[in-house]
Amino acid sequence: MSRHDKEVVTEKFARYRQQRQSELSGPGRAGRQRASGEISLMQQSRFICLNGLLHHYHDSGPGSTGKTVLLIHGWDCWWMWWHHIIRELNANGYRTIAIDLRGHGWSDNDPDGRYCRDAFVSDLLALIDALGLQRFHIAAFSYGPVLALKAAEHYGKRVESMVFFNFGYMHSDPVIERLAPAIITFTFNGLLRRVG
Repeated sequence: MSRHDKEVVTEKFARYRQQRQSELSGPGRAGRQRASGEISLMQQSRFICLNGLLHHYHDSGPGSTGKTVLLIHGWDCWWMWWHHIIRELNANGYRTIAIDLRGHGWSDNDPDGRYCRDAFVSDLLALIDALGLQRFHIAAFSYGPVLALKAAEHYGKRVESMVFFNFGYMHSDPVIERLAPAIITFTFNGLLRRVG
């Protein structure tokens, strides 16, 4: 499967959708409204195989305007963190593509545990190429800007602008370039919470 396919979904997505559908008949009005809203958002969910793993991305808004914003979440987050921003961008004529990084959100977990910058960037580049994005903007937060910077380095002027939130950037040199991915992976996977 090389293109998006609405029929093939991850188990995580199917389980989450089933939970929300069961809440539609629940006792609380707020819970029913939340479930209805999330089910509505799922209508724009797409799935695509990138580097051997099934990935989820949310694709909404006008598709033919040429104005596209790629949304990249942080570590241990998912695409849904963007849902308010997606609504505003769509209302202002922007197509939004919010990816779930491998192991995050509704994307499949990596059985080999490859949750590192290079693997995430490779998936991101594969998505951009598969969707045929020629010119686009990027918004990213937390760990997402690390990936966005590598994507911009790869695509150059095809990236029209970038906006980063909740992000600290340190000067990079060859030693930091070698050590940083290992430190980040150890900190998040070893000390904090393992993805998935």
